[in-house]
Amino acid sequence: MLLDFSVRNLGPFKDSASISARAGSPDEHPENVLESKSCEQGVLGAVLLYGPNGAGKSVILKSLESLRAMLSGDPVTDHANPFAFGPSDECSEISVSVGARFVPYTYSVAFSKEGVVSESLYQYATGRRSMVFLRSGGTYRYGKGCVRNRRTAESSVGSGGLFLPYAAANDEGCAEALEEILGIATADIGLEGSVSMLSENEELKSVVLRALRLSDFRISDVVSSQGGARIVREVDGERYELPAELESDGTLRAIEVLTAVCRALIEGRAVIIDDLDLHLHTRVARWIVEQFSSERNPNSSQLFASVHDTALMDLKSLVRRDQVYLSDKRARDGSATISRLTEHGGIRKDADLQKAYFGWKLESLPRISSSEQLLRR
Repeated sequence: MLLDFSVRNLGPFKDSASISARAGSPDEHPENVLESKSCEQGVLGAVLLYGPNGAGKSVILKSLESLRAMLSGDPVTDHANPFAFGPSDECSEISVSVGARFVPYTYSVAFSKEGVVSESLYQYATGRRSMVFLRSGGTYRYGKGCVRNRRTAESSVGSGGLFLPYAAANDEGCAEALEEILGIATADIGLEGSVSMLSENEELKSVVLRALRLSDFRISDVVSSQGGARIVREVDGERYELPAELESDGTLRAIEVLTAVCRALIEGRAVIIDDLDLHLHTRVARWIVEQFSSERNPNSSQLFASVHDTALMDLKSLVRRDQVYLSDKRARDGSATISRLTEHGGIRKDADLQKAYFGWKLESLPRISSSEQLLRR
């Protein structure tokens, strides 16, 4: 399970910004909280991130994709992107907490365009923080009994690579944490990747086709051919195969998103989707969010998504207040911030959140002056 993650000095974020799936104090919609052996209060099945364009929504979500890439062998220098507007620390940081079976882990890496500055893994087996390893430059420290064959692991990693994958070969806790992080899925594999995945996995394909039917796309099959993906529909008992380029953007987007969503639901993964509602009807996006409630989610999968559709801000029948996050841009220096809805006072569980949002009570909207003309006579 993905418990929380944060970034610092990355892209538009000058200071630390974080998103947590740990359930908070709101008591509405208990069905949206999943049981977790590594988090006593339970974790949220879905988290939605709102905010104006350029306020860091994509950056913080895609930081997990960057972290996965670095742990899979990408040089950290390829992902260094410190805050650019004014003086800042040259060191960026990504941190993630995951629940692996019974034990929560927190993994952090600080890096710059020169290489890894620091890297650490802590576990909370007894409820208290315990070090597994701590790397500072080329110096390593270890918790008691953690990481065998330390010198071999240390000698295998260079300044541009991460230590955790090498430690995982010699430590069960490191292996558990690495598996959880690498298991975080995204919806950015494109239509071709989605269709290829469906052709290789019959169970996944069956569930995706069912999802397409339930969400009213009226698609009976998706097939891969030498000329590209083809979408199959049955009309009046006749089978018709159409090339993907003849389908709408919404249909193609639905295939991509539902492939990622269904895979996460089947395998018990967390899935990250930037712009969940892009090209999708409100009712389709809402239906996707609903699949991550405990009642429909037997494998305790999770959804973390950025959205613009305020119809999903439905506190009455869809989300809890602790499931909504807001990004914004500071006027003074252009840096981005992220806050949880529950950090904003006066938002009751029966509130009209759309009205509060557009009423400038939440400070997470584009600041547009509608009184000024674009063109003048």
